[in-house]
Amino acid sequence: MTTERSASGDDAERFCLIAFRVMESAQTWSSRSRPLRENNVLAQQAEESLVLLSLLTGKHFRLEGAGRRIWELSDGSQTVDSIATAVCAEYDADRATVIQDAIELLADLAAEGLVEDRLRPDAGHTE
Repeated sequence: MTTERSASGDDAERFCLIAFRVMESAQTWSSRSRPLRENNVLAQQAEESLVLLSLLTGKHFRLEGAGRRIWELSDGSQTVDSIATAVCAEYDADRATVIQDAIELLADLAAEGLVEDRLRPDAGHTE
């Protein structure tokens, strides 16, 4: 005997949204991108780390140091370039490295549905 489990409407909707976010994250981030934290994320201080909880997937993420600062500055008003300037000043780091690391981090966070590029014309948030 075989049993099939049908997904509820909420489960199917959540799956579609996650699949869309993964495809959307294939976007190209650049120094001109304007990262914006998504509203469906809870952030909590935990010692020296910032713990993020995705309300869509239930996954949690931990950011420390420069990664945490990039998240904090991702309010949609600043470019990756201006965020890198702030991070370089605070951490005395190489600018090219910070920009590359920020772009990689933001792409990873976007793949998880935690940030979007406000510069994109199809971004969910409006100015």
